[in-house]
Amino acid sequence: MKEAALKNLLDVYKSLYTYKDLLKGAPETTINLDALSAEDIQKHLPIIQQQTQAVITYLLGMKQLPDTPTMLARINQHYTADDFWRRLLLSYAEVAQSSDDDVFNSQREEVLAEGKNLFNSVENYIQQRRNIIQRFSAKLDEQKFPIDSKKLLTNYLNMAERDPEGAWKLLISSPASFSPLKTSDASGRSSFSPSQAVKINHTIGSFIKNLKA
Repeated sequence: MKEAALKNLLDVYKSLYTYKDLLKGAPETTINLDALSAEDIQKHLPIIQQQTQAVITYLLGMKQLPDTPTMLARINQHYTADDFWRRLLLSYAEVAQSSDDDVFNSQREEVLAEGKNLFNSVENYIQQRRNIIQRFSAKLDEQKFPIDSKKLLTNYLNMAERDPEGAWKLLISSPASFSPLKTSDASGRSSFSPSQAVKINHTIGSFIKNLKA
């Protein structure tokens, strides 16, 4: 809790303790802060917070402590003429708002950290894919296979994300399923027959199966 919010809380509690006899039927305040050292106050802080919340809830006429906007609305509705209690309640509202801000900032930091970690994970994954495609496509291109090696590996990795086993079986049995063979030259003439295409497809699959990383 911030120093200013803590001071407000203790001031509110002191007032509630001092005038507790006026609050007939209100929850008890049992700690005399004037008799405690700063260290003792820190030890008793959870009880101080709990008892303060209970009395404030009682003063607001509610069954449980509301959020800060509702609290302010209740103060403006029921404590327009009573300056002492109005100021006390508004002081506590500042404490509540400070606590809300601390929780919000903490949650915001957690969300940002999670987002950053997720972004880094995605970036790492993308870079790993690039490295895999670059490394293995280079080895395929060295063999001068009539196939777009980068397209082949990209489509294989896309399928592998959904079905690793099925993608691998298809890759080594029919790599042309991921990227069609280049069966014609630049002029459109056929480079090899259908039977040759089947053989080449099988050769590429066998090469990939035995390829070392």
